[in-house]
Amino acid sequence: ASTTCTATRTVTLADMNAGSIPNTATATGTPPVGPVVTDTSSATVTATQTPSVDVQKTASPTTVTAAGQIVNFSFQVTNTGNVTLTGVTVLDLLPGLSPITCPTATLVPGALTTCSATYMVSQADVDAGVVNNTAQDGKNYVMTAHHCGVTSGVASSVVCYWNYRNTSCGGAGAMLNQF
Repeated sequence: ASTTCTATRTVTLADMNAGSIPNTATATGTPPVGPVVTDTSSATVTATQTPSVDVQKTASPTTVTAAGQIVNFSFQVTNTGNVTLTGVTVLDLLPGLSPITCPTATLVPGALTTCSATYMVSQADVDAGVVNNTAQDGKNYVMTAHHCGVTSGVASSVVCYWNYRNTSCGGAGAMLNQF
């Protein structure tokens, strides 16, 4: 004869971080005569890890008008996965950006930290009309320098043209391309 015993266990963050939940059970029984008998059996449950992170970058102010103004960049980093993230940092390649500081480098699932850096607007930025920057997240960040009358009131109707230089397109003399 046999019997089936059951038990439940709530999965913990430590289990998720470990990637598995190993478990060994021992059954014991006392016969009518003789010593206690035992047997063990083990099972391992795989804890499927889905690490993920999200970064949202903002700037204050979003419009500048003169060289020397300071722009404060904030990077909200959120652990959107199901395991703990350690060594959390933000990389931003904007030349002249101060070192990015983050108050914590470890995020449990759902936790967030806000990292920060500053940038001093240069005369070249003002002359160009933009500080074009990205936090390696694939989302371009453009900030007007109050160039050509672009204000928040008319920003939704602005048409932008992106120019880039490429020596391999159009021959040696054709370097400026517009799309």
